[in-house]
Amino acid sequence: MRPEASRLAQRGAEKLAEFILTLAYDEKGVGAYVRAFIAADDPLEAVEALKTEIAFIKSGEREYDYRHRRGDLFIRRVDHVLDAIELAVLRDHPRAAFDLLVEVLESEEPIVSQSGDADLQPTLERACDLLLTAARSLDPSETNPVLERLALADNCGFRQRLRALWKSSVEPT
Repeated sequence: MRPEASRLAQRGAEKLAEFILTLAYDEKGVGAYVRAFIAADDPLEAVEALKTEIAFIKSGEREYDYRHRRGDLFIRRVDHVLDAIELAVLRDHPRAAFDLLVEVLESEEPIVSQSGDADLQPTLERACDLLLTAARSLDPSETNPVLERLALADNCGFRQRLRALWKSSVEPT
């Protein structure tokens, strides 16, 4: 067995299933490949998934549609980064997850310019939620200044959730 396969086998079926499902609706053919693999025990379902992909390949995509879909694809890349942080880093290495999520939020302006899409709000709110989850496992004296900086530097307007949660955590009760 290859070392990569051995490492994956150690993760267990539930974790692998959870990971595989994050790819099931990905673009660029990966989603169709994953859906066919999932449906392998039902050949008719697998055939339908592949026929849909072949039909897409045959018809192609208009340049107009591609240009407008490009922002969605970029947001999905960010979502995949968040999935990976949540699945592979957050539980066992909250400090590393916190640092990665800070980097994602600090990349907000380039993300917005690449996606140009109002559908970005749920993705960045999720990043804020994951950041706060990671922060709960760490020393507040280290995380609070970073959370404050991020909450107050909301240049694109996507950190309202972080600002509200940060304010409620520092206000006296």
